[in-house]
Amino acid sequence: MKYIKVLFILLVSSLSLIPVLAYADSDGPEWRGVITQWPGSAGPGLWVIGGVSFQATTGTFFEQNHGGLTVGACAEVKYYSVNGVNYATSISSESSYYCGQSGGGYGDGDNDGGGSEGSRYGILQSFTTPGSAGPWVIGGTTFYATASTRYEMDDGGFTTGGCVEYTFVSGSNRLLEVGSEPAYKCSGGSGPTPGTSYSHIYGVLNSFPSGTLVGTWVVSGTAYTASSTTHFEQKHGPFFVGACVEVKYTGLNSAVEISTEDSYKCMLSGAPVSDIETKFAGIITAVPAGYTGQPQFAGQWTIGGRAITSDLTTRLSSEHGPLALNACAEVEVNSAGFATEIKTERPYKCGTATYHNSDFGDAVEVPTGYRGVWIIRDTDGITKTYHADGDAEIPDSSYNPGSCVHVEYYILNGVHRIRKIENDDPARCSNSGQPINTAITRVYAVVDGVAGNLWTVGGVQYQQTGTTVVENNPQVGDCVKATYTVGTTPPYTLLKLEKEDAYKCQVSQSVPTPEYKHYGTIEALPVGFSPTLTTTWIGDWKIGGITYKTDASTSFRQEYGFFAVGSYVEVKYITAGGIFTATRIETHVAPGAGRKYVGGILTDRPDSNGNGQVDDWDDWVVNGTTYPSDPNIEIGDLSGQVSLNAAGMSAVATPSTGQAVLLQIYRGTDGQDYVIAAAPAQSTYLPVIFK
Repeated sequence: MKYIKVLFILLVSSLSLIPVLAYADSDGPEWRGVITQWPGSAGPGLWVIGGVSFQATTGTFFEQNHGGLTVGACAEVKYYSVNGVNYATSISSESSYYCGQSGGGYGDGDNDGGGSEGSRYGILQSFTTPGSAGPWVIGGTTFYATASTRYEMDDGGFTTGGCVEYTFVSGSNRLLEVGSEPAYKCSGGSGPTPGTSYSHIYGVLNSFPSGTLVGTWVVSGTAYTASSTTHFEQKHGPFFVGACVEVKYTGLNSAVEISTEDSYKCMLSGAPVSDIETKFAGIITAVPAGYTGQPQFAGQWTIGGRAITSDLTTRLSSEHGPLALNACAEVEVNSAGFATEIKTERPYKCGTATYHNSDFGDAVEVPTGYRGVWIIRDTDGITKTYHADGDAEIPDSSYNPGSCVHVEYYILNGVHRIRKIENDDPARCSNSGQPINTAITRVYAVVDGVAGNLWTVGGVQYQQTGTTVVENNPQVGDCVKATYTVGTTPPYTLLKLEKEDAYKCQVSQSVPTPEYKHYGTIEALPVGFSPTLTTTWIGDWKIGGITYKTDASTSFRQEYGFFAVGSYVEVKYITAGGIFTATRIETHVAPGAGRKYVGGILTDRPDSNGNGQVDDWDDWVVNGTTYPSDPNIEIGDLSGQVSLNAAGMSAVATPSTGQAVLLQIYRGTDGQDYVIAAAPAQSTYLPVIFK
């Protein structure tokens, strides 16, 4: 590869069109139904569930906690769709009431280990950590969670005194399912009386009373009576004749709750493939004319580059901010292009291709020629889908299912696109190896003490060597930026030590204990960590060689990718008695991980802070455009392929006003471009690639 000196960089990318995948959570959307065809065992092959065909692979997860997966059994499948084929990520047996096999009542004779099933609302008085076996006391009665108990936290986490809905096996009081619910459902003033069992059924709405909704409802030919205490929910669209609804009832069809539901729940056999809803995430670039935030609105949207049509049955949700231009949205859409749901999402789900992340995992599916769709199961056991097009760097000549791979990727309109993928040490995929720490590791903290070449900064010891760059004569008590190499145990080797303004160490006047900031790579997560279950995030995190304690007061954010071994994060922490407690952990963009570059004349830059130092945390102005700094900005030589080498940092590489400069930037979740690295352009060498 030849290198030439450049001032401005033109990045040209030819992105091929890719199929739209079915997105819901990390395993795909759900489908439930009766198994009418299977390959003869719980393994790879063709499955027909609820009238829809699914292809199971060697990477499909099978769970049989509610009976065997055989023809005639009720099952739930999670899947993704590629080129018209529904690939199953998991197939799980379910209690028969989920498939309406016995009239839809909870007391359906499926005793699941002795006794009939019942479902109730109640106040949670004590409980065992979700995922662990143990007692739950609800409404004065003790129930028992097992390894197969299902948990739903749609209304927040479980709390003592909170309202829950629970399904159990009578006699043994074994919990089959428990979910958090709004407090009013346990108030007794609306909906079912707490502690009273009810039955339920999914059905098509034939007729219902208008106005107050009190009166006779006919659902799939059966009449139910709604009273003034009946609770009505329309989260899945408004009530209309032909809608799919769930009715919870007691006694002589007395309705305690009626709610709209996804259509597939009322089509458990013979359902056409078009009834399966696919999901994707994307940026809203056009909203319907006249739309101002109504809960239902008919019109045309453009989301993630796709034309989407909504009607008065489409659910519109502003859970993560208003549905407006430039917002990130998740869309459920059928094959005809009609949206069943549009809701705002966290910005990281619509990553704008201005930064990249990395992950380790076992290849489950490898595309022919290595270009196409990859299925990779990461070190947390989560299966993810990645796309490799002609721009992806694939250096190795052989990849096979089961191989451990290291994938660098970026997210574009909700799709994980591969920047580079290569084979790696299998120990890393078993989570027993250390991550590749290519990102810069540094801490902003106060100098606690100096003894010879040993510096104690923010409670951690660091070793100064003959190559360590020390700037601005830091002393005990000063705020410093310490950039270092992670080793097995402290003292870690200092690459650079710079005196900084006190505010950069986040010393709060209202909190006696200083709060410091640390940037580094996750090396170990709490035992039992699951990216989808926040209760497992409490425990010990090892980041950049430092072990942090987390508790219920720790704030967690995943706006720039997911938590995983190898993820780059920002940590705010306090230290006392040798214990490091994280007050916040969030994924962050690492220096060198930005994907966008700006070149030009530096017309203004962060000003001097009054101590003879330049404060790089302020704004940069290039060719008249202002770019704010990321707090973890790297200043120096961006030689090679713009992968920053901390050992090569030098004070003389600081860009000056009037000089040609190169900025590496990324798009923040607020839509603003932030500078993550800056260097004088005339000393920067980059590979030139012609396409």
